Amino acid sequence: MTEDSLFVTDTKLADAMTQIVSNEEPAPEEQKEEQQPENPPEPPQSAPSPTPEPVMDAASTTSAATEQPKTEMTKEEVDELINDAKQGKDLSQYNSSQLNQAWNGLNSQKTEYTQQRKYVEADKVTKLMKKIRLLANQKAVTEKREAKIQELVQKRDECQADLDKLSKSWENKLADFDAQIKVKVQQYYDQQGKELADFDANTEKEIDSLQIRDTKELLKLKSREEGLVKNEMFIKAQEVRSKIEQLEAEVIESQKSQKRDELSVKRQQIINQQIQQLRVIEQWANEKVIDLSRQMSGEIGAAEKRVHNYDVQIAAVKTGKEKGSKGKKAEILVPSVQKNSRSTRSGFR
Repeated sequence: MTEDSLFVTDTKLADAMTQIVSNEEPAPEEQKEEQQPENPPEPPQSAPSPTPEPVMDAASTTSAATEQPKTEMTKEEVDELINDAKQGKDLSQYNSSQLNQAWNGLNSQKTEYTQQRKYVEADKVTKLMKKIRLLANQKAVTEKREAKIQELVQKRDECQADLDKLSKSWENKLADFDAQIKVKVQQYYDQQGKELADFDANTEKEIDSLQIRDTKELLKLKSREEGLVKNEMFIKAQEVRSKIEQLEAEVIESQKSQKRDELSVKRQQIINQQIQQLRVIEQWANEKVIDLSRQMSGEIGAAEKRVHNYDVQIAAVKTGKEKGSKGKKAEILVPSVQKNSRSTRSGFR
């Protein structure tokens, strides 16, 4: 395999890595070559040739502050990173921003080597730049995923807190309603107990003050008694008086018993009315509980669904299966080689 074919293969691999975090279709190669990124401030050791910046779309520029670490390094730190890369050391401790800075430094070195016709050194730097670019893109994908997970976890925790607060609120609301019902029922019990006590007290008074009504037989005996007394037939009158007193006792007991039966029926009617009142309260309370439970179920169910949705999104991001992540253009998070510069392109020949 020639160096040119190796360069093409590595470039395609690096470009493919950037497509993981994409939101648009990748631009054709011809359009990529026509794009001219802005020039960053030139490092002290760079040649006058412009140095390309990382190309970022509007969406990635807006979210870059939260999605990518922006750790600015000193020139000495950049040089140390580049030396580590040249020596093949592990660069996993560096983030994408630091690797981008190293890429810019290497790009400046490549430009100098190219202008000085040091093509072997330029080739080595170019290959190293490809490795840095690939690692930076991998880091950018990981950083973006971690930032997204952190953002979703924070929102999920907020929703969970709202759910806990809502559940507690409903728990208190139902407890308050239950307490109100108990108070109301107790008030009815007290009221109904007093009503029955008053009725029972009046019942005894009514019976004691009952006016006895003479029966026909009593009236007949009393009339006979009067006639006997007028005729001075006192012995017979005494016999009739004894019968009258005996019959009056029987009549009084019969009429009192009848009155007690009437009052007993009336008392039962009062009790039945009280039971009906309690049933009305119970029915109202049950309907209110059903209504509150339905309302609570709707609110808590919606809150639980929001928490679940965030759990699903977090799991999707962790597994790389988030919605809309397939088949779209990657955000270019690291610089790409300026292909339309003749002096730069000549360095690879």
